[in-house]
Amino acid sequence: TYFYFLIVLTTVGMAVVNLILAAIVEAAQQARIAGEREIVRLKEAQFEESKSSFLDICQKLDANQDGAISLDELKDGFNVNREFSNCMKAMDVTFDDLGAVYKMLDEDQDGSVNYKEFASQVHKMKNNDSHMMLFFIKHYTQKLHDDMLQGVNYHIKETLEK
Repeated sequence: TYFYFLIVLTTVGMAVVNLILAAIVEAAQQARIAGEREIVRLKEAQFEESKSSFLDICQKLDANQDGAISLDELKDGFNVNREFSNCMKAMDVTFDDLGAVYKMLDEDQDGSVNYKEFASQVHKMKNNDSHMMLFFIKHYTQKLHDDMLQGVNYHIKETLEK
């Protein structure tokens, strides 16, 4: 009977320790989830704050205050506005790349981009390197497509004239 009570006592002790350990693990998991939610909330707040700040910078670039940024305003801003040029450089966008970035954002090719949309897209590019890379790939693929189409049309016209 001594061994029987010893086995029962050990089993009960192990069950209590297991129960306590399960409670500790559950509490730690809840704390981790709460911490992750807080980090996401803080990142969203920081994102909105920096987006607002960048929007103010873009508004300053809009020299004629028409609500849109032209390529010339963008290039002038890069040369004059240190905050803007630093932001662009942080995304590895050089002065020479501004034309490509602008052309990508000017979807209707009318020569102007709404600075709110510009700020939003550039801020997305800044916070997501893969988005920036996809943006450049899309632009250069479209340019390649347009160049090839122009070449094919030229050869068709040349062939028809013969």
